[in-house]
Amino acid sequence: MTFDEIHKEFATDTPLRRVTPLAQIADAAVLLASDLAAGMTATMANATGGAQID
Repeated sequence: MTFDEIHKEFATDTPLRRVTPLAQIADAAVLLASDLAAGMTATMANATGGAQID
C-alpha cells in the first residue's frame, strides 16, 4: 500500500473522516501551553479527529 492509500483508509475510520494535519496538532499544543488555557483542567486534549487510540 502507498502512504496515500493508508492515509485515506485511516481517515475513513475517524468520526471527522479526515486525518488531522500536523499544523493543527501544533496549534492545539500552542493553545494548551498559552495563558488562554489557564482555566482548563483536563488532563488530555484529543486532537485526533475523534480517532480512538489504544
